[in-house]
Parts: sequence; structure tokens; C-alpha cells
Amino acid sequence: MAFIWRRRSTTIVKLVALMLAIWFCIAFLIYTDDTRRRAAQETSGFGVGDSGGDPIALALKNGPESGEEQQQLADVNGNAIDRDAPQEADVPPTAKHKSRVKVLPRLKAEESVRHNVVVHPEEKAVNKQEAKEDDKNVLDAPAANVLEDSPGELGRPVILPKTMTPEMKKAVDDGWTNNAFNQYVSDLISVHRSLPDPRDAWCKDSARYLSNLPKTDVIICFHNEAWSVLLRTVHSVLDRSPPELIGKIILVDDYSDMPHLKKQLEDYFIAYPKVEIVRGPQREGLIRARLLGAKYAKSPVITYLDSHCECAEGWLEPLLDRIARNSTTVVCPVIDVIDDTTLEFHYRDSSGVNVGGFDWNLQFSWHAVPEREKKRHNLLQLLPLQLQEQWQQQHQQLLPLLAA
Repeated sequence: MAFIWRRRSTTIVKLVALMLAIWFCIAFLIYTDDTRRRAAQETSGFGVGDSGGDPIALALKNGPESGEEQQQLADVNGNAIDRDAPQEADVPPTAKHKSRVKVLPRLKAEESVRHNVVVHPEEKAVNKQEAKEDDKNVLDAPAANVLEDSPGELGRPVILPKTMTPEMKKAVDDGWTNNAFNQYVSDLISVHRSLPDPRDAWCKDSARYLSNLPKTDVIICFHNEAWSVLLRTVHSVLDRSPPELIGKIILVDDYSDMPHLKKQLEDYFIAYPKVEIVRGPQREGLIRARLLGAKYAKSPVITYLDSHCECAEGWLEPLLDRIARNSTTVVCPVIDVIDDTTLEFHYRDSSGVNVGGFDWNLQFSWHAVPEREKKRHNLLQLLPLQLQEQWQQQHQQLLPLLAA
């Protein structure tokens, strides 16, 4: 009897296990089918879902659609924006496009140069898809008489009203989603906006720098960068650098797929002969993109910048001066902060300078300058510049890490 019960109990266990396996299979098939249907609906839908998760840069309209929105834009920093003034460049369209996933093999094929744009053969087909025209513009440099009243000028913050129309709020939210900063505010600010001069008297003394500084090529890598931020980066280099020290600005497109970074970007920089656009045949990543840009550099010095930064007055001369005195020097400027919400320019004087370094988890962060280095630096400032260089070559120095 006991034997028969054991046989029955074993059979029951097997049946229960079989039923559980069948139930899991059915649940998995239902879940998979439901997921496919949702994906198909999002691909064929409208609004936010039509981009398939692919970020699209946003920009401002030439004029608000309602009086309420006009009042809100006029309340930004208490300044009204003249939408009828002549504008400088079209902002990227927000027309929908599907995301593309395409892996291209590396080919050592010939490249062609068109309008200062180095185009790889694989990229030609993509460039044929011209961006659609849109009624949105980037603000040009403000006139001298309204310079201080324009949004963001002199590095001041742009505060949006707390009460927004649904359209304005959606544009703000989408800008954050696509770029991790407030693109809506960035598009309100001129690409030639002014910044305060953070240098102290010691740095402003031009006699401290050599007169025969070498030229530099500035390499800026980008991937699906916002239109106004990328243009503001380039213009800050052109506007605040001595022309004789800039060889060319090399924009390395790391396989962007946004329309405003294709022909629209090329057309914009036709008027700037020092700007050259190099397009990668596939997604490379930051370091390989920088190496790609270095292949096209001709000047004796290479300078790398991020695609979302702004150069302040007098940023370049001290860097080139140190390299001119010692060609083995790798220099790094003081990196201030642009607020990601208001785009306010936060800067510090020379006493608040930090150095980059790693913690024990190998995470990059900023650290205070050690006291021994502060004392050494203060003592060196009392010596002539030539003696400072001799001392630095003979003694071990603290080597701060470079950001990125």
C-alpha cells in the first residue's frame, strides 16, 4: 500500500510541475505579444512616441500662439524678446523621424571635401536627406543698446515663469529629456552672448605672455548636440580668441542622426572658413572621435573642447604661453560652471581653483589644492618667470588630472 502511494505521489508531483511549465510558457507568449503590439503602436503613433526614443533637439518659435504665452515670454527676466528682428540661423526642425540602428564596417575609402566638410563615403547617403525648413530661429547677437537687457547676457540666469502653457511646459520637459539640461532656456539666449571677465589683474597682464605664441587647432567632438549650445561653443572660441592664434576649428560629428546637424550645420558654417566639419562613418565614442579630429589638425598645438561649453575672455593665451615655453606641457584651464537650469555663468577667482583627481573608487572629482602646493606657488610668484621655469623643471610637481 505504501508503495502504491509513493507511485501516486510521484505522479501528482510530475503533473503539477508540467502544469506550471505550461502556465509559464503561456504567460511568456502573452507578455511577448503584448510588448510587440505596444512597440508597433509607439512606432506608428504621433507626438512624443513617434521618435522611437531618439532625441530631437527643440527650439523656440518665432512668435507665441497666444497672448498668454506672449506674456510669459515677456516675463522671462522681465525682458521681452523681439521675434521679428533679423535672425541668424534656422533652429533644427522638430519633425518626427525614426531612430536608425546601423552598424557600418570600417572602410579605408577615399573621402571628399565639400564646403569645408570632410564626408566619408558612408555618410554621403545620409547627407542627402536635407532637414525640413522650420519657423524657428536662433537669436542673433543683441544690439549694443539692449545688450544688458537681453536674456542671459553677462552670464546672468534666465528664470522661466512658474506658470506655463502646456505647449511651453512640454518644450521645456522635452529639452531636459533630450539633453539633460534646459535647452528651452538655451534657445532664448544669443549664440554670441557676453560673459563677465573672471580674470584677476595678474592674469590680465599681457606682458606675462610670450609675443610669438603658436597657433592651435580647436577640436570639438559632438553627437546629437543641441543646436544653440553647439553654435554658442563655436562662437565663443571665435569671438574671444585672437584670430592669429586660431588655425581652424574642427567639428567632429560622431555619427549624429539629427537633421539639424547635417546639411543645416554645413550651410551655417559656410560663412566661417576657419570651421571644418569632419564626419565619422560610424559611432566611435569620445576618444576615437578626438583621434579622428587630430588627423586633420595642421597647427603645432591641438586644443580639445566639449561641445557644450563657453570660453571666457583671455582663455587661450595663458595655455599657449605654457606650451610655447615647454613643448612637453599638457595644460588645462580653470573649468567654471554653467547652471544646467538657468544657464547662469558661475565663476571663481584664482583663490578658489581646484585640481582634478581620482578617489579610491577611481571616480573623477575636484579636490582642493594641498597647502604645500599653495605655499610653493606663492613663493614661485616672487621669482622672475625664467627662474620659475627652471625650478619647476628641477623639482617634482603635483600633476592634476584633466577633466574627461
